[in-house]
Amino acid sequence: MSFQKDMIEKAPEVASQLKLLANPNRLLIVCRLLDGEMSVGDIEEELDIRQPTLSRELGHLREANIISPRRQSKVVFYTLTNEKMRVLIEAICEASRSGKTRQAPSVSPRADANAPIAFNPRPKFTKSGPSSSDERGFSIFATTSKKGA
Repeated sequence: MSFQKDMIEKAPEVASQLKLLANPNRLLIVCRLLDGEMSVGDIEEELDIRQPTLSRELGHLREANIISPRRQSKVVFYTLTNEKMRVLIEAICEASRSGKTRQAPSVSPRADANAPIAFNPRPKFTKSGPSSSDERGFSIFATTSKKGA
C-alpha cells in the first residue's frame, strides 16, 4: 500500500490522536510517563497540575487507551500502554527538546525540580483589587424617586 493511500485511511485516527495530545496538561503527562510508571500523587506534584484537573485529564487518556492504571493499596499508578501512541509521543517530546538528547529514565526530565513548568501563558488571579470604583468594572445606575409617595 502506498503512503498516500495509507495516510488517507489513517488520517482521521491520527488527527484524533493529535487532538487528544493538543491539551498542554495531557501532553505533559504522557511525555513524563515515557520515563516509566508514576503515581497520581507524583504526577500532581512534579507537573504542578491540581488534582481535579489531573483526574479529568487522566480520564481522557484512559478512555483513549493510551494509559492504564494499576492500583496498589490506596495508590494508583499510571503507565503508557499503547505502543503506537508511544512512538507518536516520543516524536513530539523529542521535537520539543530543542536538540537536547533524551535523559535516562532514572533522572528527572527537568533540570531544576523546583522551577515551575511554564505551559499556561494565562496570568493567575491576584488578591489585589482596583483602588477606585471606576476601576472595578461596574456601573452606578441612576435611580428615580416616586412622586407622591
